Amino acid sequence: MAIVKVGYFGGSFDPPHYGHIQMASLAIKKLSLDLLYVCPTGAPLGVKKKLANPRSTRLKMAQLAFNNNPKIKVIETEMLDKHSYTFNTLSKLLSENKGITEMFLIMGSDAFEKIINWKNYKNLFEIAQIVVFQRNKLNNKNLNNFDFDIPKNVIFFSDNIPQVSSTEIRTMLAHGEPVDLYVPTAVVKILLS
Repeated sequence: MAIVKVGYFGGSFDPPHYGHIQMASLAIKKLSLDLLYVCPTGAPLGVKKKLANPRSTRLKMAQLAFNNNPKIKVIETEMLDKHSYTFNTLSKLLSENKGITEMFLIMGSDAFEKIINWKNYKNLFEIAQIVVFQRNKLNNKNLNNFDFDIPKNVIFFSDNIPQVSSTEIRTMLAHGEPVDLYVPTAVVKILLS
């Protein structure tokens, strides 16, 4: 079967949680994706704090969190460079896979509000269709900072995604609180080891 409709879902995944997993599954279903690349970032730009877990641990956690779906492939493309850029990664995927006819960039509303800070962000709208899962209401103040009109082909989904963040999970762990409701068991084992 040809791989023609492809999604890309990047993030620190520190740790990956059920919100991430549900977004990935919904994207595959709603967009009829043949394949969804999940790519943990190396060192996210614009994040002042150091990530809690090293690259190798975050990659392993992502592999365990997303291993139940054969349409998801966890890749380490962005982990190989000191600084990685989504535009470069998507361009590389498109050039290496000539059969791709549609590329979708999957993100939460929190990432979309900050997209104007990304390298070549305007070009992202040209090489991929942006898909935004609204975990929170979009902050119109942030959206008003765009120096161009948001393209009409941006897809907004308002599905009920678990309202949890990786930061909240790390805080819960630091206080000795259980996180089993938010994180797959295999990932919890790594976090507690």
